[in-house]
Amino acid sequence: MTEASIPQIKKYYVTNGLNQYHYRHSGKGPVLILLHSLPRSSEDLNKLILKLNKYFTVIAPDLPGYGQTKINDISNYNHNNYVDFLNDFLKCLNVKNISIYGEQYGASLGLSFAIKNLHSVNSIVVNKIKHLDNPKCYYKKFEPLWDGSHLTWLWSLLREQEVFNPWNKPNLQNRINKDMPSAYELHRLSIQFLNSGNQGVGYEKGIIELNRINILNCIKSINCPLLIINDNFNEIFEKNQFEENNKNISIKQSNDNNDYEYIVNFFKEHHTYKENFTPPKPKLIPGRLTHDYIDVDSGQLHFHRNEDVDSMPTLVQHDAASAITTVQSITESLIGHKSIYSFDMPGSGDSDRIIPEKNVEVINYAAVLNDALKNIGINEIDFYGMWGGGFVGAELSLNTNTEVRRLALSNVFDHQGKELNEMIDNYTPDVSPLWHGGHLQQCWHQMRDQGIFYPWFKNIKENIIWREPHLETKMVHGRVCTLLKAGNMYATAYKSHFKYETLKKLSKITVPLLLATCDWDPNNAHTKELAKKIPNCTLYKLNEDFSKWGISLLPFFS
Repeated sequence: MTEASIPQIKKYYVTNGLNQYHYRHSGKGPVLILLHSLPRSSEDLNKLILKLNKYFTVIAPDLPGYGQTKINDISNYNHNNYVDFLNDFLKCLNVKNISIYGEQYGASLGLSFAIKNLHSVNSIVVNKIKHLDNPKCYYKKFEPLWDGSHLTWLWSLLREQEVFNPWNKPNLQNRINKDMPSAYELHRLSIQFLNSGNQGVGYEKGIIELNRINILNCIKSINCPLLIINDNFNEIFEKNQFEENNKNISIKQSNDNNDYEYIVNFFKEHHTYKENFTPPKPKLIPGRLTHDYIDVDSGQLHFHRNEDVDSMPTLVQHDAASAITTVQSITESLIGHKSIYSFDMPGSGDSDRIIPEKNVEVINYAAVLNDALKNIGINEIDFYGMWGGGFVGAELSLNTNTEVRRLALSNVFDHQGKELNEMIDNYTPDVSPLWHGGHLQQCWHQMRDQGIFYPWFKNIKENIIWREPHLETKMVHGRVCTLLKAGNMYATAYKSHFKYETLKKLSKITVPLLLATCDWDPNNAHTKELAKKIPNCTLYKLNEDFSKWGISLLPFFS
């Protein structure tokens, strides 16, 4: 369920101090700023972007705490901070003359920004205006629970919101006249929800704050052309009080078939100021990992980087059904010691689904990574990969023109015969969205059982993992979020790793090779056996504390 590449729309980060703002960009011409609804992201606006990019430069930021614009503590945010964010964002992009489209609470933000920046806003369109008397009753807090029941609540919430408005008053008067979205669309919305706040926790903060904006006063104060598109405007305000008293204001009844036409025609009439725009490169943040994207054939790869130290770059690679967040503690531990990079593989994390599902092979992952490094300007690296992520480094060394100076792999496996067939058949069950949301519970128990049995699907006493269980609810929730985002791409990735000819391939490695393991690793026996058979290979015992792995590997890379 990661995004497929849309060639006309590019994703970027821009740096502001210690913060990074994520946005989408497309087209040329006068600059339009698109503000998404909550708890969604700019991904929701892709269809509109493709309607507008023929005439305009379209820029759609993820609002703070939503999508990929992360903030350290959303609890300190208020509605004025969101207006400040938009000011800072435009300054970082060096954009001065704009028009605004806002949806739902993005509309509230757009109106508030416009009346405080009358000199720079040419026109504004607001769609699906929303205001609640008591939003805390409507938007309940979200907290991961040990049994995964919070995911059942989320799915039920998303379905109910498509049936009643408000969802918590299920009566005939509040019935919505529309089809229930498909299971895949509800799953997409659940991913956006889980990208809000801290993996869903705090998703309601921006909604509650932007609900404080006095929409009525904003509309009365607007002195630029304003188009209001709504299907329930009279439930919020009296329509006539605006159109009769302010000729700048026009109101249209929402119609899914005509809304795009209203918006395009309005902006073509009221926003003709042309401004050249080139996305700036994100500035590196000292002492932290900086987010960025790199273009490769057929899409974009998302990655972390830190270059506080001028050294041979070290690449830290995650495994299947994972993302750079999984190895982030390792990557961060190397800050100040090495120049470091970490990539979301195609179809994982925030990278596009570049490789077709039928072509998901380790060698193809390595080819994409090779292109990414070449486009960044890196020809030589040290490489560390965890579980199947290490195989990508091996292929990078054996079959690409990237020079891998030193290669470290941890938690290496080499399944054969019956064991291999069992892993291929059972380790990665189908996680396709189901209409009742049962796939969410499946993913929860699948990820949780990986901490108590190995392999997780053979939950008998012979397969108990005899160590202190690693079952922290926050950790399991994070792994489930990553799995849900990857969707069934995780299965093809895992199967390609399981089929990898580990001994044969690693025996061909000619650069210094280190195989690392620890006592609690279920693949401990595999790693030790491989180390005996592979020439010029060093076996290394890792610290039992996962967060110390990066530092413990430094002597090898030095």
